[in-house]
Amino acid sequence: MARRAVFDPSDRDVFNEQRQRFDWSLLQNGFVYRYDTRFQLDSACERLTDLGYLVHRIEAHDWASIGDMHAAFAAEMSFPAYYGRNLDAFDDVLGDVATFDYGSDSDSTGTVLAIASYDQLVQLDRRTAKVVLDIFAKQARLAPCTAIRCCAWSNRLRPTSDRSAASTCPRAARGTVNRIRRGPST
Repeated sequence: MARRAVFDPSDRDVFNEQRQRFDWSLLQNGFVYRYDTRFQLDSACERLTDLGYLVHRIEAHDWASIGDMHAAFAAEMSFPAYYGRNLDAFDDVLGDVATFDYGSDSDSTGTVLAIASYDQLVQLDRRTAKVVLDIFAKQARLAPCTAIRCCAWSNRLRPTSDRSAASTCPRAARGTVNRIRRGPST
């Protein structure tokens, strides 16, 4: 099945219109974002749902173990029973999302993973939290090769220093986590 491009530069007028959309403003700068507030995360999810994206919302606040993380991803994205519940298996299964085996829909604009309270995972295991973001970034970069748009979003559970939060984010060679900051108060 052939999928059409979300952003098609072959028609200049249509492309100029597409570039005004919310998803363009995000995807032109990367695939993984961190929002400072739950409101920002929820607003982004609503806007992307309105644009036809399949949005998987996952709440990390109550995770007490890495096993809870794997169980949440498996349940939300309908991973197969044989899912190994480790980081290598997670990387493999996210690759299968791009081929519409599960967790995605070929009729949608793209697939979004929105993880609220991501810093709960950082507290449980900083290395795992970083590797999960690296996996998201890698799979999101590979996804356009199969014509699916994938993104991942997260928000913090509680305020942390920028330095500690940023240290869990993938860097240049692996991908960039873009930070959406709280706007000025009025």
